Amino acid sequence: MKKKNYPKELILKSAISLARKVGFNKLTMRNLAKELNCSVMPIYTTFDSKEMLLEEIYSTVVKELLSVKGYFERNEDVLRDGIKSPAFYRDMRDYNPTSDDVEILYADTISLMMAEDRLKGFTENQCSKIHFDISVYITGIVERQLNKRQHFDDYEQFCLDTLHEFTETIIIGYRQQNNIRQK
Repeated sequence: MKKKNYPKELILKSAISLARKVGFNKLTMRNLAKELNCSVMPIYTTFDSKEMLLEEIYSTVVKELLSVKGYFERNEDVLRDGIKSPAFYRDMRDYNPTSDDVEILYADTISLMMAEDRLKGFTENQCSKIHFDISVYITGIVERQLNKRQHFDDYEQFCLDTLHEFTETIIIGYRQQNNIRQK
């Protein structure tokens, strides 16, 4: 009987998919093996520990975020993912990686912000404050989704529309507070 091959990419893709369903923290090697229809051996052959697998998942998701070229588009993607997989969003947010992915993502985010036409004239510090406010909003929507599932038509579109309105309100407020002219 031919032995089935489980390449790293397949295991990682399955792990991310499963983590989006059950949450980052509830992912186990055993339930991943069940998802792959194998024993845990191929997983442990590829990843020495669950922690190594979690690091790789985190790093892969951060790389996906880094591939999004616009700040506002990135926020939309994060909000959509958070609505669809709130436990995964929360667990990823709370995870403390050993890599410097968090710092890389944050620096890239601020750079993206400063390149946006709507944010021309804002300082790095002001962009950081705006990003914080928008992140708190997104986290609030996701927490609400965790605690009280929303079920009405176009809930995702409602959240995206509200994100756009909230973002514009924040930008206008910072612009007025700091006497920054729109360019």
